[in-house]
Amino acid sequence: MTPLAGLSAALYKTRVRISILLGARGPGGRLAGRRNLKKAGIVHAEGEQAEMSHHENKRISKDRYFMNIAIEVSRRSTCTRRQIGAILVSDVGAIKSTGYNGNPRGLPHCEEVGCIRDKLHIPSGTRLETCTAVHAEQNALIQAGTNSRGSTLYSTIVPCPICARMILNAQVARVVYIGDYADLAGLELLKQAGLEVVRMDPEDFKGKLEQPQ
Repeated sequence: MTPLAGLSAALYKTRVRISILLGARGPGGRLAGRRNLKKAGIVHAEGEQAEMSHHENKRISKDRYFMNIAIEVSRRSTCTRRQIGAILVSDVGAIKSTGYNGNPRGLPHCEEVGCIRDKLHIPSGTRLETCTAVHAEQNALIQAGTNSRGSTLYSTIVPCPICARMILNAQVARVVYIGDYADLAGLELLKQAGLEVVRMDPEDFKGKLEQPQ
C-alpha cells in the first residue's frame, strides 16, 4: 500500500468513527452522540470552549509595534547624553532602515572620549553644530536612500530642525515619535509642510524606556 493510499484509508476510518458516534441512539438523541465525541476526545467540553472564548486578543497596534523596535535600536547608541533610535517603514509595513545616534565612522565613540557638549556645558537643543554625532533620524535616512520616499519615520524623540529638513526633502510621509526635544522648531517645520505627525504616549513605553541602556 502506498503512503497516499494509507492516508486515505486512515481518513476514511476516522470519518466512519465520527459518523457512528454522532449517530448513536438512546436518551438524548443527537446530544448523546455529541457526548460520545467528547468522551473520544474529538470535541472540547463546553467549559473548555467557554474558557477559550474568554481569552482576549492583546495584539498591539502597528505604531506601537514599530516604536518598540525603534526603542531596541536606540540601545545601540554610543551617545552619553541620550540614546535615540529611529526606523523607516514603508507603506506596506516593510522596515527599510534603522538608525541610532553616534559619531561618524572612523571617529572614536563619545563613550570613549567623552561628550564635547558636556565639557563645554552646552544645554540640550542648542549649538547643534558643536556635536560631532550623527542623529538617529539622519542615519536612518542615509541607510534608506530613496526608499525613504512615502515611508513612516518612527523616532524615540521628536526630530530636531536639521533632521526635520532632511525628512522633508527625503519625502517621508509620516512621522511618529515619543519624547520631546528642547527645541521644537523641527516639529513646527514638519507641521508647516503638511506632514502627518503623531506623538505617542510615553507612559505606554515607560517600562521599556527605563530599561538599563
